Amino acid sequence: MVGYDLEDRAYCMELTYNYGLDDPQSYKPGKGLMEFGIFVPDVKAAKMAASKLGYGEVPDGTIIGPDCYRFRLLPLPADRSERFLYVMCRSGNLDQTVGFYKEVLGMVDADVPSDVKPATGAGKTAAVSYTSKTHPHQREPVLLVWYEDGQKPEITPWEGRHALGLDAEQIKALHARYQKEFPDKIMHQGDGGPISLQEKLGTLFIFIARDIDGYEMCYVSRETMLPAVVEAVTNYDGKALDWAARGKRIDKIALAGKQVEELLSKHSVVLFSKEWCPFCKKAKDAFESIEASIFIKELEDSEKKPIVEEPMAFQEYLAAKTNAGKSVPKGFIQGQFIGGGDDIVDLNKRGVLLEKCIAAGAAEKKDTQPSYMASDGPELPAWKRCARRSAFLSASWADFWLDIRALGLFRIALGAATVIEVLELLRFQDAFLDKDGVCKDHIPSMAMLDIYLASNAPESLFLLLMINFFAALGFMLGFWTRICGCLCWIFAISEHHRFDACVTYGGDQLRSHLFFWALFQPLGDVWSIDALHPSKQVQGNPYYWYEYTASTKVGEGWQNGDAVGRTLRLTQYAREPMAGLVASFPLLCRFFTYATLYVEKYVWILAFCPWQLAKCVAFLAFFGLHFGLNLTLRVGNFQLFVLSAWCVAVPRVLLDWLESFLLRWPRVARHLIITSHSSRKFTPLMCRGCMVSCMNLVGFTLMLMAFVEGCQKRGEQCAVVRMVPPTSTTSKMLLQKLDLLQRYSMFSPDAPHRTLRVQLYGVLATKSCDGVSTRYWEYCPVVELWNEGFPALALPATSLPHGRAAFFSGSMTSSAWPMWSNLSAPARDSRDFATNRWRKLVESKDHFKAIGSYVCSKWRSVHGDHLLGLWMVRAQSVPPGPESYVGDGKYWCHSDSKDLMSNLPTRPWIG
Repeated sequence: MVGYDLEDRAYCMELTYNYGLDDPQSYKPGKGLMEFGIFVPDVKAAKMAASKLGYGEVPDGTIIGPDCYRFRLLPLPADRSERFLYVMCRSGNLDQTVGFYKEVLGMVDADVPSDVKPATGAGKTAAVSYTSKTHPHQREPVLLVWYEDGQKPEITPWEGRHALGLDAEQIKALHARYQKEFPDKIMHQGDGGPISLQEKLGTLFIFIARDIDGYEMCYVSRETMLPAVVEAVTNYDGKALDWAARGKRIDKIALAGKQVEELLSKHSVVLFSKEWCPFCKKAKDAFESIEASIFIKELEDSEKKPIVEEPMAFQEYLAAKTNAGKSVPKGFIQGQFIGGGDDIVDLNKRGVLLEKCIAAGAAEKKDTQPSYMASDGPELPAWKRCARRSAFLSASWADFWLDIRALGLFRIALGAATVIEVLELLRFQDAFLDKDGVCKDHIPSMAMLDIYLASNAPESLFLLLMINFFAALGFMLGFWTRICGCLCWIFAISEHHRFDACVTYGGDQLRSHLFFWALFQPLGDVWSIDALHPSKQVQGNPYYWYEYTASTKVGEGWQNGDAVGRTLRLTQYAREPMAGLVASFPLLCRFFTYATLYVEKYVWILAFCPWQLAKCVAFLAFFGLHFGLNLTLRVGNFQLFVLSAWCVAVPRVLLDWLESFLLRWPRVARHLIITSHSSRKFTPLMCRGCMVSCMNLVGFTLMLMAFVEGCQKRGEQCAVVRMVPPTSTTSKMLLQKLDLLQRYSMFSPDAPHRTLRVQLYGVLATKSCDGVSTRYWEYCPVVELWNEGFPALALPATSLPHGRAAFFSGSMTSSAWPMWSNLSAPARDSRDFATNRWRKLVESKDHFKAIGSYVCSKWRSVHGDHLLGLWMVRAQSVPPGPESYVGDGKYWCHSDSKDLMSNLPTRPWIG
């Protein structure tokens, strides 16, 4: 650091030692920085001194120093304290440059000094500066003089960077503005803000960015910086410096420099990188996208442990060589520095990276160059650029393996769907899981794995559901992924067994299958808190279940193309308004029917092909199928689990876009983005990879056994039944214990064609409804209990006396409820069924006893012993025909109300 006064008072120049670097191209003069204007006491004496050193005056009146910098020497005024008058730089657009420094950096207009005489002749000049009032000692400001002569500034590391000392709050506000308006100009920053350094005298805030013309700017908080430099100078003691350690450090840097130069001379394209660095991955992906052959020198591994002996020595040498800071990545082509991560990505976008690599012999020119590599014209979106790559259409052995990022996306989606499912179960815990709930007669045997058999107390069930909830949440976030996944699998098969033959639906079985398959996959390798190491994954994705489901669709509706249309007209399934909109186009519904059949029958095979295009077609076909079903039909959370399963097949194009999107937040990307491994030595990491691959094969084998058993179950209707060996009894028992048997019935063998809704009434106790009179049932009050799609026990605002004495005392007023004699036809509810499980429960009249027992028990615990029994009405229709009431069911809550409930006559409006 050199100057005429302390750094807190005067303008200073920082000189960087290049550690003996003799490459003249490393500091090649650019066409941006033009000259410095400096006051000296005696101009003539100063010029003579420069001449003696071999740096004479040139015709334009400036002196060119040893590094090609120009200095214009000016006579020092008597009242002048600051010795630097101005720094002059070239501007590509004078108005734009001045506007940036005034509006963004808060400078003001200044008079251009009369001594400014640009060497290039005619042109426009303007000057900006801060005022004396903003200076800590109110000294004269140093001017930034901008010169526009029609030439574009060519900025190289030789230009260095300007450093501005601002208040800490100004630094933070300026960084926020850069992030909003000039994010691509930021070069070095902290996690979401300026770099924050804890110094002895306080916190130092700093970040480095480019201005509107591309000049590097260092913004530093002066509250800490200025006292620190004063202390460093005033307390300086040359004897206290450890010159031996300093010498060793320089020797290490020189040794690293020698290795760097050897690599640059040996390889045409070299990238200095760190395995854990997300910005390094961006640079690697850029080279990979053009299929360039490059040499990657990794300084640290994925756990931030050194790979080379002194990573910092390499970084310091590279900083001196490039004048681009100590950060990596840093790329070189034919020995020339091409920039860091963002620079390399930008070169790739503009097609320049491919051109440079072709010139260096590191890449081949394509026969048909994609249009996105053109140097002019509008830039295409990332997904279009990727889609047009020729490699997208070619087979690749790497595409045979599952993409580790797709597994991470699958984990997040499956965890989120499970969280939604558990929240739904929490709402109806007492109905579906309680020992007095609707499924009490369907609890499986003790031989089956059912964690809910541990306790039937409501508090215990709530605790188990909360454990399930947090396990699903941990699985989604990738925290203790395998443990949380195992817990979720246990809960999934427990709930499937608990609901079996009662309120179970396809989502229960599919969830247990997916979590079982997930046990054998390293789902925490990426986009997770665990952030483990990657490995290749066998394609054990269980998409072959579609062969089973397609073989079950043999009904008339599927064969004549009417299945989708008539299902959309069923109120218990239809999700309005989309269902009604699609149903209004019969030809479209017919197309969707046949498309569903053929997609399930054949398209799933494409997910196993080693072509990105094939995977993309499979993913889009099935994701569109199930997303469309979710938009138009209410079939529980089944679609959410299927959509999560297809996240495994997300094409690499979309994963690349998602990863680049995450890289906008370095703090997040640092923990989520996974990097490749350059070391090929046999390490414990490779042992772990082998173990993971073995686990993949185990999971794949078990899921394949389930597919074979399911095919044999369907017989000749399954296309591959003759290609698979018979399943042994032992294998079938194992699959049954693991809850892997395929018994999906996705609207099979035919799509439903009748609407279904239910009304539930409770008969209450009063003295007049005691069975004495001939028509006693006419005086029985009733209350509607089916509300918003499930049994609701809320009553009108009329209190009930406690105890069954109300049945005889007559103290209960019944004006709040209709009597049996004037009970009218039930109005249509706004929602037929609250969840898919309630629909499954009432589809069969056999389950009415389970509803009756549950409602009587809940009524007794909430309102007392006033409910005599239940009367359920079931209505159906074949759209677009009228609705008819096809039957009713009765259930008595007490043995002494059996006669009354049995003798209730059929209502006149029941057909």
